[in-house]
Amino acid sequence: PVSLKQRMLAAEGEMNRAAELKNKAEADVAIAERDVAVAETERSQAKMEEDKIEANLRLAERGKDLNRIQAVKAQFSATNNARSSSEAKVQWLKSRRDHSRTVVQAAELRKTAAQRDYELEKARLVQDTGKRPSSGFSVAQFEQQATQAHREYDEAKAAADKQGTEASQLEQKYAQI
Repeated sequence: PVSLKQRMLAAEGEMNRAAELKNKAEADVAIAERDVAVAETERSQAKMEEDKIEANLRLAERGKDLNRIQAVKAQFSATNNARSSSEAKVQWLKSRRDHSRTVVQAAELRKTAAQRDYELEKARLVQDTGKRPSSGFSVAQFEQQATQAHREYDEAKAAADKQGTEASQLEQKYAQI
């Protein structure tokens, strides 16, 4: 009867949702890795520009050309701001990437928990029908496994949520620069 299998079907649906969440998180990791690579390139360019302007400043100082020194110092200040901004961007994007990786791990644990729930519901169904697959069969074992899997998932989700908050704070810091 379908009524006895309702909980199994719900657990199976949760496994599917967990798999979808994992796929999305893996896509987010790939996007974040690309964004980090781009930001690191921008940071390198900003650093090279800063080095070039610093060399121009030393050259202007050796020539004691005050007009040129002032112009180069203004450029140096703007370039220094660009470098600081690119540093903050890299830091934020790395944090976002790390968060996405943690979400992938949490999604894997969510799927495991859903699988344990599915197995638990199958065991309950077997028990409700009065069948015993083996002499050592115990629904309590399945309940313990499901409880442990949910505990691990809850811990991973809490870690992911914490990293998400940290990433958001770094994003705000970057946006203020």
